[in-house]
Amino acid sequence: MRYSLLLMSFLTILSVCAQTEADSVMLLDGKTFRGSVVELTDDFLAFKLKSTVSKKKEQITNIDKYRIFSYYQNGEEVVLYKQTDSPENFLTIDQARSAALGSYDAKNHYNVKPVFYSSAAVTLGFCLADTYLTTKNKNLLGNPELKTGFLGRSPSIWPIASILVLPIGFGIPSTKVRTKNLMNGIRGDQYYYAGFNSTARQRRSFEALKGAATGLVLGYATFFLFHTNAY
Repeated sequence: MRYSLLLMSFLTILSVCAQTEADSVMLLDGKTFRGSVVELTDDFLAFKLKSTVSKKKEQITNIDKYRIFSYYQNGEEVVLYKQTDSPENFLTIDQARSAALGSYDAKNHYNVKPVFYSSAAVTLGFCLADTYLTTKNKNLLGNPELKTGFLGRSPSIWPIASILVLPIGFGIPSTKVRTKNLMNGIRGDQYYYAGFNSTARQRRSFEALKGAATGLVLGYATFFLFHTNAY
């Protein structure tokens, strides 16, 4: 019953992706593409990607078969995934389908914006705190004209560490899958949760990296534009 529901969910995703085009393809990592199948060889699937700009800009790309779970052509699903003894393909077809659905939901329904904004805020705060000139440091510099406080001294290289620390920190915790994220999942399916959690971690790490880089740029820019001391 569980896998019947997962199959229905999977086919629903592929059929939705194919509403305006005949074909669609889903990779094992949950990515989906719309367009049309051109050719299936022993090594790859030639697929014409749909362009949202113009049909003239549509291009044919070769997708390695080992990356594909299945594709949807002329209303029918063709599964390319095969279970083997290798560490990459040890799951059964139904288990791999569950993992792909979990990854799909994590890519499309998991909100990572808070990670970006919090990473940017933390890094910006770190940069600004690093420019704080204390009275003690002012006395050590021996210049009574220096102003203490934020933006009073040049920032060090320490805030750059946030680019490494924050992506790792946000990528380690497991993801609590909320009901609103369970677009296709069945509660209690460990393979769905595994796929969801793996993709969610990757997305959090990437957003933390972007947020930290943004905060770093804003922090250094703020100092160079508004620093209170010239030394």
